[in-house]
Amino acid sequence: MSRRSTLRGSKALRSPRNPAPQVRRRTVRLGNETLDLLQLNMKDSIKRLYGLKQSLSEELSEPQPHVIAAQDIPKGFPFVPMPGYHLHYHSSRALTEDDNPDAVKTTVMKGKPKPRSKWRLDRVAFYVHESIPLADWGVTYHTEKSKGLVATLFLNTASGAVKIHNVYNQHKELDMDYLFSYCEICSSDILLGDFNLHGRRRSPRCGNAGDPTRCSDILTVKFKRQVLLHDRLDFCWQQHCPLVKSCQVIDDLAAFTSDHRPVLTRLKMGPNREVKARYSWNEVKGKTFLSTLKQTMSAIGFDSFGSISEADGYLGRVTGAMAAAMAQDVPIRQQAVRRSKPARASNDKFAITRESVLEKLKAGPNPRFRNFFKRQSQKRDRRQRRTEWRRFIATEAERVERGRQKIFQWSKLSKAWAQPKAMPHMPTLCSDKGERHTTNEAKALHFVETMWPDISKGEEAPPKLKMPQLPPDNPSKLEISKELRPGEVAALIKKLPNRKAEGPDQIANEAFKLALPVILPYLVHFFQACLDLDYHPKAFRHALTVVLPKAGKETYQRAKSWRPVALLSCLGKMLEKIVANRIKELLMSNPHLCPLLQFGSPGKSTTHALEYITNWVYRSWQRPPGGNADHTSLMALDISGAYDHVRREELLQRLVDKGFPDWLGSPLSPILFILFAAPILETFDNYKLKAGKGKKVRRRRGKGETTCVFSVISYVDDTNFLVSSPSFELNCAILTELHERLMEWATPRGVKFGPDKYALMHFQRRKPRKPETQPMPKIRGLIRKHLMKEELRILGVMYDRHLKWDKHIDELKAKVSKILGYHTRISGSTWGPTLIRMRQLHVSKIRSIVGYASPAWFIPRHNRHDLGLPQTWLNKLEVMQNDSLVKVAGAYKMTDRMVLRKELHVESMEHYLGRIALTYRMKNVGSAYLTALEKAQQGNINPMGKQQRTLQNPFTLMYSEAKRELLTVKAQFTKQNKNGEVVLGQTRHSGSILAVVKLIKAHATARCADRCAEEWDTYVMKKSNNRDKIPAAYLESWGPQSLSYYRHLGRAESTMLMQCRTETIGLNRWLNKMNSKKKTYSESDLCPCRKGPHTIEHLFMRCPRLTEKRRKLVAEVKEFRLQKLLTSDAKVASRWAILNFGLDQFAWPREELMVS
Repeated sequence: MSRRSTLRGSKALRSPRNPAPQVRRRTVRLGNETLDLLQLNMKDSIKRLYGLKQSLSEELSEPQPHVIAAQDIPKGFPFVPMPGYHLHYHSSRALTEDDNPDAVKTTVMKGKPKPRSKWRLDRVAFYVHESIPLADWGVTYHTEKSKGLVATLFLNTASGAVKIHNVYNQHKELDMDYLFSYCEICSSDILLGDFNLHGRRRSPRCGNAGDPTRCSDILTVKFKRQVLLHDRLDFCWQQHCPLVKSCQVIDDLAAFTSDHRPVLTRLKMGPNREVKARYSWNEVKGKTFLSTLKQTMSAIGFDSFGSISEADGYLGRVTGAMAAAMAQDVPIRQQAVRRSKPARASNDKFAITRESVLEKLKAGPNPRFRNFFKRQSQKRDRRQRRTEWRRFIATEAERVERGRQKIFQWSKLSKAWAQPKAMPHMPTLCSDKGERHTTNEAKALHFVETMWPDISKGEEAPPKLKMPQLPPDNPSKLEISKELRPGEVAALIKKLPNRKAEGPDQIANEAFKLALPVILPYLVHFFQACLDLDYHPKAFRHALTVVLPKAGKETYQRAKSWRPVALLSCLGKMLEKIVANRIKELLMSNPHLCPLLQFGSPGKSTTHALEYITNWVYRSWQRPPGGNADHTSLMALDISGAYDHVRREELLQRLVDKGFPDWLGSPLSPILFILFAAPILETFDNYKLKAGKGKKVRRRRGKGETTCVFSVISYVDDTNFLVSSPSFELNCAILTELHERLMEWATPRGVKFGPDKYALMHFQRRKPRKPETQPMPKIRGLIRKHLMKEELRILGVMYDRHLKWDKHIDELKAKVSKILGYHTRISGSTWGPTLIRMRQLHVSKIRSIVGYASPAWFIPRHNRHDLGLPQTWLNKLEVMQNDSLVKVAGAYKMTDRMVLRKELHVESMEHYLGRIALTYRMKNVGSAYLTALEKAQQGNINPMGKQQRTLQNPFTLMYSEAKRELLTVKAQFTKQNKNGEVVLGQTRHSGSILAVVKLIKAHATARCADRCAEEWDTYVMKKSNNRDKIPAAYLESWGPQSLSYYRHLGRAESTMLMQCRTETIGLNRWLNKMNSKKKTYSESDLCPCRKGPHTIEHLFMRCPRLTEKRRKLVAEVKEFRLQKLLTSDAKVASRWAILNFGLDQFAWPREELMVS
């Protein structure tokens, strides 16, 4: 590694010396404080867990306890955050959101949930207050005897280190001899828990270990039913007496009204406290900050640099001036303090009512009445919490409309709420040799040795490598200017993202964006000097390494289950971006620098790579005139630690061989790995296979010699072998030969491959009638159960052996269902963000998931004999989108899909994916990639034998369509620009290429809109013939006009308008139509007034029960017609309908409107 890294953890390995991003921390010792310990038994009850959360969130007369020791915790414990606390628990395996006991209630997935492996949660856990520094405490769970019943918290206090043992003697399974042998009977050991030992049944060693002094002090608890229960502290040693300030039973904690009352103990030892604060960039006064910065920067000047030491000194002065201005003028906001919630009058009144009822029930203690009242009170409490949450969401939704908060942040939060809460410390790391690393220092050292075995030691950087000499047979050298372009640095600063972690200099992106008018000339001067000196400053080589857990791991006790993320200086990343842009320009202007099939380089996306693979398989399935289709196999290789094992000497030699300038390079640019891995593909240029050479293959019709073909493609560090031949056995022989050839290049260069992670798939067009044995290559280290795949994920797309794409669509359905489940936490049909915002979420999140790499797999079939996506799976995509649109609109599921899409102005999945594919292929016309694709489409077909029907390659047909459509775009462009030249797909093109691409997108969009409009007109004509009166939603043509009616409407108002316009609403007329033999929704279609059918037209225009209220509606609108009410006067009409239609669905918004 060329950088010096200081390892610290985001969720682990934190230290006060290495603060978290944009957070200032100050550790203070408060010796006069007490250490408050709360121990409680949750009785495996989620109700007690939420009761504790409610109590800690409300106003308390006493401060929050520092440590909460919980016993008999419920399974929902990891999924319920506690305000102001870090939670620490231990489970038998890593948990996911699917392990949440409430996950089934929030998901919208149809069918049975996927089976989940069983998991076990230890019966004891801790809550530790967030004000206590993470470096001052840690938790160990006993894994030998009494497993799952004992946990120990190590805590550093102002009086010294203490050990707090949390014990739960469940079913009296605890080994007391082991417990006392582990615990030292001294003042540093504190024993808490539920021991279930009473009277003489205590352990015989209790008396020998120490004299109990307060064990005999019986605590009497008087319940509301006049039932007296007695309890006692199980253990209290004489050594603890001087430290104990108080000990009491808490009998007013919510949900802890039966036995196992919480016990609060205060010890005379104050814990270390940590004061956290962060910069508040939204509150900065820009003019004051710029004025201060201008004064501090004026003393720096623009002196020229003669050496690298002067450059380092200049950088130090610039960052120092920035830090001084930030300290003076940027407000610092301390961590949010828990605010108490004011008591509600309704709750107080209800509490009085509950007490009076309980008093009356004392005379005749009938448990049936008592249980009934208990259920009713619980229902009332749940209703009240639900109302509070909806009011909170409504308030935040107004902020979203005012632009203060993005709806996408809500979507991220809704996902985070469903995940198990991350623990603050990294668990014990285990090495392959069985060694256990428990301390932070040991974990950090083991992590570094595992991830980066070959790094420099000490504080100094590794020695500078000598630049290799340019080979004499390649005298050409690439040229690119070092000069910064006008506005280049300013454009970089303006594009910097907000809310990103800064590096060791603690200067965030927001500071540079705010200081742009003042600091820009200084940065231009400094960056230009670095380019002239060919120097990357020393301060930019230091990084803070944050360790984040990788998703989907069974255990996180392995170092490789964690992903290191380097936090670099924001200034250093700007300089790297400047250099990386120049490397990118060279690659784009010199296509020969990268192989044609090396995807991931500029201009070659994952879609190109996936389309090439799919096209290759379809090519092999084309029936040749003289025999059977070819057999195709794909083997995906895995480079072990690709980015971490790049040899700098090899990379430098590669850059020199390609003619890169001596000064051009970047410490960590991903583009350089593409250049380093390019020889993998170049190794197979003009390579002639030995396997299968000259073999005769017998066919059903005709004879002849078939040529075996292969292709090697890569996407950054993912390498794949594609092989086609007459049999899978021959494919495996070819794969073995190609792998041996690859190892000849990789071994001398230190590139390591992991055969245990290889994947192999044999593609077949039809399922075999009999199970067949799938051969595998002869490569050392292959494991059959890990190698052979019936379904394989390639660059985020699920491939199956028969290319039916059912596995990929099922995965898409699961992803969309999860997102919809997340959104149920922030939105409902009558509460939450507006319809416009929810539609924005659908378009940007749901559709983007489905549209990823869709040109590679969305290939509609025209008949059942063609290759491509069956209509069955296309219908699943439409159902998936309809489920999302129903949530967006707040409509009934029985609402017609076509009407729903038209009202929300969302095209069908078929038209949407077709538009993406057409745009993609039109931009590919004329490129070198398309030439390679067409060459692969030609195939190697034996022309001998009887003529048979040949399948058309679907990509050939689709690219032919794209070429025809492009002619229309070119004609349109030529008409607008008479002298304009259109050359698509080339790296060097005229300045008009961006205008042409814009025209391509507009043409594809207009073509899609025309098809949607044609489909809508046909649908309306069909429906109009079967109805006397059609709903208002059918009267407009396809376009954005219908969506405009829902703007500026609240959530409940837009839902009511949608149901009125579609006439799919919970009135008797529609409910009566929904009656079936199994269920009757409404016995009659008449209005309760019995004067006409129960429809929106009757209620708005004629119902006698609403005559007086209708007069107010007439006074508020300009023209009283139903069509006007459902279009231009939609807001007034929807509010009136919510108040007067009497629908139970709108009970909550009706109450809110009446209050307002």
